[in-house]
Amino acid sequence: MQRNVPMFYDKKSDRWCVELEDGSYELHCGDGFEIYLGQQVLRCRIEKDREWYVIFKDTNFNLRKSSTYQVNYLY
Repeated sequence: MQRNVPMFYDKKSDRWCVELEDGSYELHCGDGFEIYLGQQVLRCRIEKDREWYVIFKDTNFNLRKSSTYQVNYLY
């Protein structure tokens, strides 16, 4: 089932999480989803080097820990 949910940074676990009906789920490197950037919906996957980022086809995008992103997450 795919849901449009918020994705947020959790300082305590040092992970990005998605808010699901039964609580939040911590994302792991390689997890894929669609992220909303303005009016664009882009398929990506999350990775971590020194910081968390998402990878599109040929572009990396650093995530801002102070921001919340809307994503379509398949679970």
